[in-house]
Amino acid sequence: MPAGASVARAVLVWGILYSAPTPPNTITFAGKNVTADITPTVSGTLCWDNSNTIGYAADVTGSVSGNGDYAVTNPPNGSIRPDSDPNGTLPFTDGASLVVFYTGGGANNQVLSDFSYDTDTDTDPVIHRAFSGISSVGGTSSLILAGPDGQNNGGETFTITGSDPQSGPSFPIGNLWDTDQYDVSSVLPAGQTTLAFDVGISGECIGVGAAVLQVAQ
Repeated sequence: MPAGASVARAVLVWGILYSAPTPPNTITFAGKNVTADITPTVSGTLCWDNSNTIGYAADVTGSVSGNGDYAVTNPPNGSIRPDSDPNGTLPFTDGASLVVFYTGGGANNQVLSDFSYDTDTDTDPVIHRAFSGISSVGGTSSLILAGPDGQNNGGETFTITGSDPQSGPSFPIGNLWDTDQYDVSSVLPAGQTTLAFDVGISGECIGVGAAVLQVAQ
């Protein structure tokens, strides 16, 4: 965060690959045991045999004071092989992202967020997110997505508000959780009040656990 800014809200999101039973909705963050209190959502297999995935999100504002390192420990993990694939004993935690919203510090942005979890491998093989109430003045806008299972043997394509497809960067095998930022300025001209995006399965099985839209004011 820039100098002079203060934390307004902090949310931890994480995803787990598992077979029955459903893994616990707790994890250790900054030395404290936290429980998913925003969303627990089961969705799809992510193409790992007969498994399921679940996405969790927890408000951790009270544990984030500003810039620094915050450790995520004790994730649900079975016995895993020391290679790139989660082919050991499930559950297997793909990863986690910390999203911090701040005020002050000279920034002047509208920020909208969605912490629901979805994959492109459930009964509806499309991840859909939509934002409304946007106040675009035609400045810089970015969309940040965090979620599991991006790998370079597939390749995901995001179609945003019916524009030309925007392809994200490739992921090396083994990166089973990632956070990507997309420049969406071109589809948010001045006066635009909505934005939607869809991700359809096309050789890659991925999930989205956090979507954060930032629009310059």
